[in-house]
Amino acid sequence: MRELKFRIWKNKSGEWLKNITSTHGEKRYCVCDGEVFLIDYNADFGEKYSYRIEDCTIQQYTGLDDKDENPVYEGDIVEFKYQTGDFTEGNGFEKNIDGKTFRGVVDLWADGFPYPSIACETELGKMRFGIVEVTNGKIIGNILENEGLLCEN
Repeated sequence: MRELKFRIWKNKSGEWLKNITSTHGEKRYCVCDGEVFLIDYNADFGEKYSYRIEDCTIQQYTGLDDKDENPVYEGDIVEFKYQTGDFTEGNGFEKNIDGKTFRGVVDLWADGFPYPSIACETELGKMRFGIVEVTNGKIIGNILENEGLLCEN
């Protein structure tokens, strides 16, 4: 079973929200029913508060790591070399994409795929690649921070 982890992007400020632990207490972010909450525990007074955080994008861990063992989240941009040979001229395709390098955005459960996949533009049109390409690829950014990386493909 895959570990359930999330990361949270604050759209307005353009930054990742991080849990904070200090000598005065803890600030932890929590995801519940698609909403983001800040749980603030003040150790000095023994009080706990929760606040709803507006305008966030939640990205879920896919359960996979890239070739450098970095955890892959939905929205990550992964660069990979296609090597399985299914899309070659010998298999009825007009062009051979075997051995070519692509960049795409990782999705969970997109277009009916029951596993994490990468959406890419190729010479054969828009294609979706699976788990092998995710785990053999390298995270080079995230769609929220580095959308321009897709244009460099």
